[in-house]
Amino acid sequence: MASKKFYLNIDYGEGKFYQYSKKPKNGYVKKESKTGKVSYRRYYDSIFGEIKKIEEKKNEFFDGNPMEIVLTVMNKDGIVYVVQFMSEKQNGDYSDFAESLIIHSKGLEKEKTYYIMPYKFEGKNGRVNTGFSIKENSSTGEKVEKLTYSYDKKEGGHVEGDIPAIVFKEKRGKIKADTEKKTDYLYDRFEELKELFNEEVKTEFSDRIPGYDEGEDTVYVSSSNENGSLVTDECNSTEEDTPNAEPKKEVDRNDLPF
Repeated sequence: MASKKFYLNIDYGEGKFYQYSKKPKNGYVKKESKTGKVSYRRYYDSIFGEIKKIEEKKNEFFDGNPMEIVLTVMNKDGIVYVVQFMSEKQNGDYSDFAESLIIHSKGLEKEKTYYIMPYKFEGKNGRVNTGFSIKENSSTGEKVEKLTYSYDKKEGGHVEGDIPAIVFKEKRGKIKADTEKKTDYLYDRFEELKELFNEEVKTEFSDRIPGYDEGEDTVYVSSSNENGSLVTDECNSTEEDTPNAEPKKEVDRNDLPF
């Protein structure tokens, strides 16, 4: 049985895991929303352990009950990290972090230890890149094999990959991207991923719904949408609560291995 469970989310603006608190705490930074709501977050670069479960659930605490992906990882000390992030964009396509997790499905295996790091950085072309970097065993381990994209080259020609290319079609006088085949393919791979990683993990402390009846040793953090808006507002963590997760540090985002 695992010893403790920690709920983490992703700050889409920072490209970091975080724990949430409605009160100031040592090691947490103050965040203020556009509406003036103040909260506090402690950021982490990465988590490390075996992937136990990947599932998709409705967020009952957010307007419209959007779907979220829940990624459960357990390290060698029995610490469990439960990471929640948005499954879809408003247009129905998978979110950047969801798609990034799915394309790693080609190399992910059960009972293997992975180093998982979210990222956000601006590339040399000015495009903002977000997703996960996943490696075997450590931050310097082998990159997990990913599905490849099909695409048309600017100079002509086509590159065939695992994932169907986006098709650009003219509709009502405008060129629009048709992502149906790509999304359908990713959906099938995601279903396979959920079937592969479906192990329930129990802790010494019973699972509870975030925001209700938390005990001192169970950590709950809010979920968030792609703009980082908070949904729930309860957390009982302390500065020492999260062993084996790496605190935020400055890294060169243009030097990440993807």
